Amino acid sequence: SHIPKHNNIRECVDRYFKEIKNIQDKEYRVMVWAVPPSPYSPEIKKEFNRYLESRCIVEEIPFISISEYTMKDNGSLKEEYADHTLCHYNTKAMTFILAKLEGLIL
Repeated sequence: SHIPKHNNIRECVDRYFKEIKNIQDKEYRVMVWAVPPSPYSPEIKKEFNRYLESRCIVEEIPFISISEYTMKDNGSLKEEYADHTLCHYNTKAMTFILAKLEGLIL
């Protein structure tokens, strides 16, 4: 299991999972989405997503990431898939998102 170097990452993800458990207790099916790459602290976002994914694996919760298609080598989001903030996906990234969701639904 991946243990983050930054305690605030672990604390944040662990808080997410408390809420996820609350949602699951209401009998909702849950999936978790990775944080998109960005030019702001790309290494921290990678570490965040690694820990988030490791928790999902343990809890048997589907985890979705399209970073392999949308991330530059330096960890930031490729401009062609970014909105004006360079932190969020634009509609062009939807092709990858839909393919991942389709894989979960089928």
